[in-house]
Amino acid sequence: MRLFPDRKSQAVLRALRKKLGEAQAKASPQLAQMLVLQDAELILEPRIFTRGNAGRPANFVTRQYLQFFAGESAKPYRNGSGRLELAEAIVADDNPLTTRVIVNRVWQHHFGVGLVSTPSDFGLQGAPPSHPLLLDHLASWFQQHGWSLKALHRYIMQSATYQQQSQANATADKIDPANRLCWKMNRRRLDFETLRDALLSVSGQLDLTVGGKPAGLPTAIANKRRTLYSYIDRQQLPSLFRTFDFPSPDVSSGERTVTSVPGQTLFLMNHPLVLSAARKLGAEAKSKPDGIAYLYHQILKRPPLPAENKQMQTYLQADRLQQVESKNSRNTEWSYGYGRLDVKSNQLSGFTKLSYVKEGQYQGGEQLPDAKIGWVFLNATGGHPGNNLEHVAVIRWIAPANMTVSLNGTLKHGLKQGNGIRGRILGNGKPLAGPWVLHNKSVATTLKHVAIKQGETIDFVVDINNALGFDSFTWSPEIVIESTTVKLKRDHWTYTKDFQTLPPEPVSPWQNMAHVLLLSNEFQFID
Repeated sequence: MRLFPDRKSQAVLRALRKKLGEAQAKASPQLAQMLVLQDAELILEPRIFTRGNAGRPANFVTRQYLQFFAGESAKPYRNGSGRLELAEAIVADDNPLTTRVIVNRVWQHHFGVGLVSTPSDFGLQGAPPSHPLLLDHLASWFQQHGWSLKALHRYIMQSATYQQQSQANATADKIDPANRLCWKMNRRRLDFETLRDALLSVSGQLDLTVGGKPAGLPTAIANKRRTLYSYIDRQQLPSLFRTFDFPSPDVSSGERTVTSVPGQTLFLMNHPLVLSAARKLGAEAKSKPDGIAYLYHQILKRPPLPAENKQMQTYLQADRLQQVESKNSRNTEWSYGYGRLDVKSNQLSGFTKLSYVKEGQYQGGEQLPDAKIGWVFLNATGGHPGNNLEHVAVIRWIAPANMTVSLNGTLKHGLKQGNGIRGRILGNGKPLAGPWVLHNKSVATTLKHVAIKQGETIDFVVDINNALGFDSFTWSPEIVIESTTVKLKRDHWTYTKDFQTLPPEPVSPWQNMAHVLLLSNEFQFID
């Protein structure tokens, strides 16, 4: 018996698939993705198996609509498998259940709780509707308007009930504390998807492109698409989703649970997605004549109250002083970045600091390789050069005074794969020592009697040696003062010991204030 088709059959199958692909490429996007269902020629009548045993078949099961809804008048389906007749029965004019369930879900979406508070149970054990006549009206209106969800959303949102404020009323609170009579709008916290879109929107980063393939994980900084287009792996749902009560994608869920846990607060305080929005808003506010009013308008959509404006002015002034003290206390001799190397002249230009810090190293962005500068990164022991000579890795030291120094250290490439790396030392962009070509070996990078003026640089530069691949390196240079006319607090600098994982630029007071407003209940809740 042949288990696999022969080569001739495989060739025919490949040819058919090729023709199918060509036809799909020529078709319109809607037609290319259209699914077609066709009944089998032989329709098997389903049967009941006694105690689930396939070897003990019992009575046949007639294909028809549920007797609970259709009663004894239900007629068996005779048109093929009955799928079409079942679909027609579900949306029939005399079947109000379907439209009731749909409009109740839409009402729940806008008000936090449905007219029937058990959205997946309209049976005897479910809760009765708070407004049965309204539920029937919306169900019939929805049916009369072509089952248009967009029209239904618009109809509800233009109602006086939806446009109410969420302000409390002592008398009404006593009569109806749960607000089942809809005498005010329910105050609701943004779910994770809406919160993420709101962060991107107020900071001017939201990509409103409609349609397309999944755009990656929703927590990725590079992903600016609406959360609707984020990639979801049902088997590996991000833990952050569970933190924000995202329902399991493996089962049907009529409503989302709402919890308050520390992980939600920690996300809003520390996650790069939130910090990125605050950083962008802060930078824009700083350039505005009235930055405080700009932030309130962008984030809260209202002007600041006089008391709020005064508080923010005081906050900004106090925070500026703290930032100056913090900046003055930092070790600023070392910089971590990349630049452009001219191999012929052995000179470096265009030095740029790496702006993103992740897991103890500086890199171009959240993901490696970065879309713009490639694999370049630096950590406490070394790093990796970029993909070409436009993005070589540069460990830079800036002289705090006029002095003569000696340089010590060991440059190492410890991998058998690839073709190795190339390293050199430049002073103020010009050659001092090297280049050294290393492949699975090391070299001492010692240099004596280097005269340097205040503000000049010594750069420890590594590139990929013409071919990208397996180019990680270790290098911890040490700079020791031989002589100087100025008394300094230290007489030597060691790259590894001095390495700082703080962002290259301090957090600005404007960014802090934007972050405070993003953390406010007024931003995170719907009134």
